[in-house]
Amino acid sequence: MNQKLLLVLLLSLLLWIIDIQIIAIATDGKWQLPGTDGYTNLLQARTWYEGHPYRIHPEEPPVTMAPDHLYPLLEAIGLVLGFRSPPSFVFFSYIFNFILLSFSIYFLFRFGSKWNENVGFHLALFSLLSFAIFGNFVLNNDFSLLFFAFSGALAFLHSRLFYFFLILTGLSRPDGIFSVLFLVYLRLTEYRNKKELILSFSGILLTLSQFVINYFIGGTFISHGVRPQSLFKYMPFYMAIETGINNFLENARSLLFGTYPFDYIIGKGGPGITQFPPFFIFLIVYGIFTAKNPRTFISSFVLFLFLLLGDSFTVFAGIHLNRHILHVIPLLLTMGILGIERIKHRGVKKGLYIYFYLYNFFVFLAGIGMTGKFCRKQILKEYALVEYLQSLGEGSLLGYSLNYYQFYLPNWKCYSLSPALNGVSGKFVGVYLRNTELFEILQDRYLDIKYYIAEGWQEDKPIQKFRKAILFKGGVPLFTPVEVWEIDLTPLEEKPPCKNILYDLDVGNPVSERNFQYHYFSSFSTQGFLQKGMEDGKEIYDGGRIIDGFEEFIIKNPERKKIALVMRTGGTFKGWERWKFNYSNVERSFPYLEFEIEVNNQTISKKRIENPSNFVIYEIDLPDSPVLKIRIKGKYISFHYWIIEK
Repeated sequence: MNQKLLLVLLLSLLLWIIDIQIIAIATDGKWQLPGTDGYTNLLQARTWYEGHPYRIHPEEPPVTMAPDHLYPLLEAIGLVLGFRSPPSFVFFSYIFNFILLSFSIYFLFRFGSKWNENVGFHLALFSLLSFAIFGNFVLNNDFSLLFFAFSGALAFLHSRLFYFFLILTGLSRPDGIFSVLFLVYLRLTEYRNKKELILSFSGILLTLSQFVINYFIGGTFISHGVRPQSLFKYMPFYMAIETGINNFLENARSLLFGTYPFDYIIGKGGPGITQFPPFFIFLIVYGIFTAKNPRTFISSFVLFLFLLLGDSFTVFAGIHLNRHILHVIPLLLTMGILGIERIKHRGVKKGLYIYFYLYNFFVFLAGIGMTGKFCRKQILKEYALVEYLQSLGEGSLLGYSLNYYQFYLPNWKCYSLSPALNGVSGKFVGVYLRNTELFEILQDRYLDIKYYIAEGWQEDKPIQKFRKAILFKGGVPLFTPVEVWEIDLTPLEEKPPCKNILYDLDVGNPVSERNFQYHYFSSFSTQGFLQKGMEDGKEIYDGGRIIDGFEEFIIKNPERKKIALVMRTGGTFKGWERWKFNYSNVERSFPYLEFEIEVNNQTISKKRIENPSNFVIYEIDLPDSPVLKIRIKGKYISFHYWIIEK
């Protein structure tokens, strides 16, 4: 083995051991991952091993919680090998990711050595000392497999092995398709013949198969774990454009110019993280324009900017040290290293290498200390709750995002409201902070659950109404505490105001709405939890929408029964209105409600209700027809519709 390569591999082993030892000390010997996202992959791997793939609980709908299918499947090998307890499975993930890191270093050394051995050595070492790359291998993200596959494709660009790594790249993440197209471009610039075109096209088709698999399993082409992230789901179009561009410019500035103060550069994530030492961008540019064939490097830089742009239009722009674009970083490092190598003055060349290595090394040291800090915080917060719940034996648990708790409590049934971890909300809601819909699903499915994990999410606030006791509290000073609540959700049980119900359309519940081809338009952008009010002396909870526009849905009556529409509307809506990412509390109290009901394009009723109460019931007979297309338009609050037999 090449001595320089062996040196880098031995250094990677040393640094890995040091980081794992810091984590072990921080967690008192309880194996933990820094952060909670990595547990999603381990959870999905466990569903494979237990024989109910994609179902955290066999009786629940499937959820495509991990961004890809292959990485969790490969991690399931650890369970087959006997790493079945939660701590041992975490330990296996560290072994697995170190293997991927080691091969990635070898691939990068091989790729850089196409110019000369010196370039290969510096590329492998620079990549290792980039804490963003190293740290994401430790985090157990799907990034690990993508980085491994992309580096392998570069290393074997002129070999038949290229197509193996090409397909692996495409299947490693949903956005891997863009990296596949880039790799195909590189291959076809070297080998342009019919056979290569067929192989490349086949590789692209295999990459696209993951979207078909997602749809077959979870009902959406994008996996539930990735689907809720687009900015366009959270704000008006022009605001999403503005926010995305701002994210892009800020990420590009911090990544390429590294102008942030040192303590901010090594912060918790987001736009403040930099991958390159300050002014490295100038060496990248110099490396591109002094290259014999600059097309390859220019296309690499375009891919980097394109992925950065796509990442900037998500709600997690820059998260986890910009993990979504890290596999492209070695290409930019190669350009910068070639820029250094082409400097003729030997002293300047040595000085640049010393400066950049010192910079990376100190940022790296700060980074591995940060992983220990994250793990320590988890032990004091989340794991303290895990130990308390273990003392209760077994049970069921509700919360917003419970991948960590479900992993360490395999005998418990943990139900997450988050669309990234719930097959129902992932398929039908697919948006964070869409609480009208999330809480309608809660009302429909989880009323018998007795425990709730409160972690400081805004979803905790309405659950407080049903809290019987705080059983346990954990946390770190100055941070939001996490608590175990005993809850009673039975008051949320639906209480229809009528009998002889044929159909039940619960406005705000996306599952119910889909059954009736329901859609609506409203100028209001408010969100809220289940609204509370009185109806016939009974306390009622129901979710709904403020309508300043219209609703439409279809009712089938093939037996031509005599039926009527019962409508639950109301005059008050408590929730919040969104402005970019800022939510302000609002309470809409209407002095009157006004709406018009059409059936099959014929107006059958116009109604104005003065000084409405929280909930108002309105009933009207429907015409005789096997299919009724019902349209309600006006300004009102819509909660529920029932079709009853007269």
